[in-house]
Amino acid sequence: MVVLSSMLCTGFRGPGMWHLRGLGRLLGARGNGSDAVLKDLEKAREAIMECVKWCGDETIRRTRLEEWPTVADVMRELGGFGE
Repeated sequence: MVVLSSMLCTGFRGPGMWHLRGLGRLLGARGNGSDAVLKDLEKAREAIMECVKWCGDETIRRTRLEEWPTVADVMRELGGFGE
């Protein structure tokens, strides 16, 4: 979670997406992932987003919050969670 939070907050989409995928794999996702794991992963992403929002507008702008990858982006752009 710490690494994913840090990578997402850099504002770089690619590394953030790969670390989101990595957390999904740590949670047990393989291939297209299970619904439960995908929901947990999206909730983790949303929790990190709430922390950034709490920090204020400057942090939201610097982290490019609106550009952060979603679980759906991982599925579409990276082809899922691997085998």
